[in-house]
Amino acid sequence: TAAMAVSLGRRFLCLRATMPPPIRRSLSGYAAHSSGLRMRTLKETEQPGWRNTPVEEGQAVRIDYTAFVVDPAADAHSAEDAGKEVETRTISFRCGSGRVMKALDMGVIGMRVGDRRRVRAPHTHAYGREGKPPLIEPFSEVIFDITLTGAVHHMHIEVLDSQSEDDNSRIDLSPYVGKASSVIASTRKLVQSWLSKRD
Repeated sequence: TAAMAVSLGRRFLCLRATMPPPIRRSLSGYAAHSSGLRMRTLKETEQPGWRNTPVEEGQAVRIDYTAFVVDPAADAHSAEDAGKEVETRTISFRCGSGRVMKALDMGVIGMRVGDRRRVRAPHTHAYGREGKPPLIEPFSEVIFDITLTGAVHHMHIEVLDSQSEDDNSRIDLSPYVGKASSVIASTRKLVQSWLSKRD
């Protein structure tokens, strides 16, 4: 019986060591999301244009993001987040495709080009159980500061001016989209013609 108690105690300690740390549920300044994410707006866009509409699932977007690992000792009720910067990147993806971390995939929904948003994510929506050693430990809660710098809206490309973020002027690349569409259509016809002759 003593040996069984020791064995059970060891199993309990091993199980605790592999369990993720608890996610804080009450955070000042954040809006809870049904996905498990917590979000708050850092800056709303000043970029004009009726085509600069909120991003929806299925749209192609480009973002700049910086990731911070949350300090477990930080005040859970503080509006200011404590943590160390671990990664800064620019990426492009299609919303809802599942090809990027859920925090980014879901975090950009509803943003407009020029918006800045802070997304606080559990490990399941960030770097997972394994983390990204040596900078990101397993089961780490992560904060993403996201700026939406480009989005495709019904064959119109809305981008943030790269010269000056404060200026936020709009660059309309829709003529280039139209030319690309015509090239794609012509190429498709050529391929279909080639395949029909081959048959």
